[in-house]
Amino acid sequence: VICMSPVGDAFRRRCRMFPSLVNCCTIDWFVEWPEEALLSVAQDSLRDIQRTDLIESMATMCYTIHKSVGDMTVRYFEEMRRHYYVTPSSYLELLKQYHSLLEKKTKQTTYMRDRIQNGLHKLYETNELVSTMKIQLIELEPQLKVKSEATAKLMKNLIKEKAQADEVRQVVVNDEAIVKSKAAEMQTLADEAQADLDLALPAMEAATKALEALNKSDINELRVFNKPPNLVKFVMEAVCLLLGAKTDWASAKQVLGDVNFLKKLQDYDKDHISESLMKKLKEYIDHPEFIPDLVATQSKVCRSMCMWVRAIDSYAITFRIVDPKRKKVAAAEKELGEVMAVLRQKQQNLADVEAHIARLEATYDASVAEKASLEATMTLCSARLGRAGRLTMALGDEQVRWENSIKTLGEQLVNLIGDVLIAAACMAYLGAFTSSYRE
Repeated sequence: VICMSPVGDAFRRRCRMFPSLVNCCTIDWFVEWPEEALLSVAQDSLRDIQRTDLIESMATMCYTIHKSVGDMTVRYFEEMRRHYYVTPSSYLELLKQYHSLLEKKTKQTTYMRDRIQNGLHKLYETNELVSTMKIQLIELEPQLKVKSEATAKLMKNLIKEKAQADEVRQVVVNDEAIVKSKAAEMQTLADEAQADLDLALPAMEAATKALEALNKSDINELRVFNKPPNLVKFVMEAVCLLLGAKTDWASAKQVLGDVNFLKKLQDYDKDHISESLMKKLKEYIDHPEFIPDLVATQSKVCRSMCMWVRAIDSYAITFRIVDPKRKKVAAAEKELGEVMAVLRQKQQNLADVEAHIARLEATYDASVAEKASLEATMTLCSARLGRAGRLTMALGDEQVRWENSIKTLGEQLVNLIGDVLIAAACMAYLGAFTSSYRE
């Protein structure tokens, strides 16, 4: 298949040079498209445009343009002696250019409109934000004032409570010092009493051990004496005196015959010996021969009893020194207990006050933080309001221009269907014509 255009001298020259093109080929000569074909092609090409109601009129416009340009070529040849051929390819180029240019211009115009509309929307939002921030500032001012007053009141109350707590704390500190002093005094008395008592305890313990070493046969050894040695009799008189018996030998034998004799000696109530008994016992203690070692020369059993009597005497003397101190210690303990009870109550009161102050401080800190938050919010809001105000003031004139631009671009989008068709027709057909014909 060979396709050639009959326009110009080229077709004539080729037919002369190659006669077989005429003699040996079947020639299909395509003449101008009829009106129905042009309209059908245009309608089929324009079916994708958004305004479907304009397809028929747009197709008619395409045909009219194509036909009018064809008529103009005749006048152009007559006046300028130049051939310009309007072919179906020109018509197809018109439709192709129309689609390409319509898509391009639609995108450009839509982009410009959306861009300006977005800026205008931001400007509207800024204006609304300015109004909102003004209302917010008006609402925050009384809140900040109330919070400042409440914080100041809390601070004043906190200072007052702390001063009262300091007074209570000072009282507690003073009482603690008094308690420590009394406790130290009591401990000193107790230590002195125990030290004095410790002096007599070794002898008492030695005597007790000596008594524990005795048994029933040792006691019976003494009972067999009808006429005991002098020191034995002397020691037993002292023992009978302490046990509340008569100081003769017959009574001594009865005392020795008691099955619980040794236990009575070991469990003797040495803390409650009367003064009169101590005076009577002193006669025995002060006797120059009332010494355990001398007594042992006559009876080893009586030696243990002599040690016991002397230990009882020593303990009783010491006890009379220690007992007042013990009573003082007991009185001091009682007084200390009372003071400690009062001190514990004061300490509890102090703990309650300090807990109350801690709660006040927490409330105050929260109030200060809330106040600071309100101040920060107001500062930020004021700064934003200032910036937004300057922005809206600077763009006040632009707002009107942008609104007009959006309106104009919207109208252009509506008119693009027709405007682009004119532009595409100029690009497809008017390239060969001079300016006078283009007008």
